[in-house]
Amino acid sequence: MKKSLGLKICASILVAPIFASFARGAFAADTPTYSIKVGGSELYSATEKKENIEETASFEAGTKEGTGTLTLNGYAGGSITTDLTDLTINVVKDSTITSTTKSIYSTGSALTIMGTGKLEVSNSIEVSGTFTQESGELTVKDNDIVSKGTIKINGKVTARSISLSAAAPTNSNSAATYGKILIGEKANVTVSKDITANYTTTATAKGIELTKVCASPAASIINIAGTGTIKTSTVFSADGSKAITGGLKIASSYCTEAGKSSSTTKDDTKNPDTLDAVYYYVAALVASSAILIYRRHLAKR
Repeated sequence: MKKSLGLKICASILVAPIFASFARGAFAADTPTYSIKVGGSELYSATEKKENIEETASFEAGTKEGTGTLTLNGYAGGSITTDLTDLTINVVKDSTITSTTKSIYSTGSALTIMGTGKLEVSNSIEVSGTFTQESGELTVKDNDIVSKGTIKINGKVTARSISLSAAAPTNSNSAATYGKILIGEKANVTVSKDITANYTTTATAKGIELTKVCASPAASIINIAGTGTIKTSTVFSADGSKAITGGLKIASSYCTEAGKSSSTTKDDTKNPDTLDAVYYYVAALVASSAILIYRRHLAKR
C-alpha cells in the first residue's frame, strides 16, 4: 500500500511540470507578443518602463494592448523597428538614427512622431499603416518617407520624397487603399524630388491635400487615372504642364509672397471642366438674348 502510494506521488511529481509547461504554452498562444527594437535592443514591456543602457531611449506601454510611447532623449544609435499596432515616438531632445537600412520600420497600423526636439535619420522611414508627423522637426536627409496608409504632416519635414504606396497593407488593420497625403496648415515641407500618392479606391477623391499652405514653385495637384484600379495623384507645375520632380517647398509663408498662388486641385477625368460649363452657359445665354432681340425687331416692323 505504501509502495503504491509512493509510486503515485512520484508519478504526480513527474507529470506536474509537463502540465505546467502545457498550460504556459496554451496561455502564451492566446497572448499576442509585440516587439520594439531600438538600436538592436528589445525595449518592449507590457508591465514596466524599459530603457536602453545609455538611458536615451525608453518605452512605456499604453493602456490598450499593442500601444505605447517611445521617448527619445538625445538618442544616437541604430534603427527602430516595431510591430506595435499603435506607436508614438516622442522626441524630447534632439536625436539621430544612423543605419544602413530603413531607419524607422513599422508593420503596425499607426506610427506618430511628435515632440519639441529634432529627429534626424540617415535612411528611409517605411510604415505599413498611417504615418503622422504631429510636431517637431524631422529630417530624412536624402531618403524617403513611404507609407501604405495615410500620411499626415503638421510639423517641419525635410526628405527626398514623400510617397503613398498602393500596395496591399501587410497589417489587416491599416487602411492603405483609403490613404491620402495630408499636409496641414502648420506644416513646413521640403522635398528634393517629389510628392506622389498612389491609391486603389474611388473613395479617395484626392490623393494629396494641401490645407491652407502653398507651394514654391507654384503648383497644382493633378489626379491621373492609372491602369486598372490604381490612380496617381502628383504635384504638377501651376499650369499642369509637367510633374514637379526637381524639388518642392510647401508652407503657409509661400501664400503671401508675390507670384506664389495657392495650390489648386485638378481632376484628370472625362467629366466637363467647370470653366467649360460656364462657357457653354454664357454662350447659350447670349444666343437666346440675340434671338429675343431679333424677334422684337421683327414685331416692330
